[in-house]
Amino acid sequence: MKEKLATIHGLEVVSEAPVTVHLDYLPERGTAVNDEYYRIDTGNGLINISASTSHGIFNGTQTLLSLLKGQEKPFRLEALSIRDYPDLPYRGQMLDIARNFTTVEHLKKLVDVISSYKLNVLHFHFSDDEGWRLEIPGLEELTSVGARRDIPRMNWNVYIRATMATMIRLQLPPATDITPVKNLSIYCVMQLKGMYV
Repeated sequence: MKEKLATIHGLEVVSEAPVTVHLDYLPERGTAVNDEYYRIDTGNGLINISASTSHGIFNGTQTLLSLLKGQEKPFRLEALSIRDYPDLPYRGQMLDIARNFTTVEHLKKLVDVISSYKLNVLHFHFSDDEGWRLEIPGLEELTSVGARRDIPRMNWNVYIRATMATMIRLQLPPATDITPVKNLSIYCVMQLKGMYV
């Protein structure tokens, strides 16, 4: 949240300020409807976000950031009280890079957008018969051979393992699950191995 307040809204987080944002766990966990429940209370120079889990606190911070969207300095938040939680446990976005490769910068932007909408699953489709897009140590043929087909105007790029690991570790919010889809990995390996027999 600190980074987004600085980069998007130009606000600096300091120890002494006229408005204090307080993140805390709910004292009475029984009031939480589910693990993503949170509440926000504002007024008298205090913004209090509380939840029973870190996932709920994350959702509350995303709501706070959305309340600031479209405003210019000085920011104003009326006194308000929000009690919120998602009804659906699976809220996701599918990204099919096997057919539609995109840059790491675009992936980072997508992750920012899905987290702002409180989606909790990134369905990451990185292989199919159109190509294998993730470098796997020891199986270099997957990207050197398996990432290419005889399809005109197709992008044959691949992601380097270290780059993807860093993006996942640093960019994805802890509340987001990644569902990797690798439908043809075994099939690809067997086909590649068969080429060398």
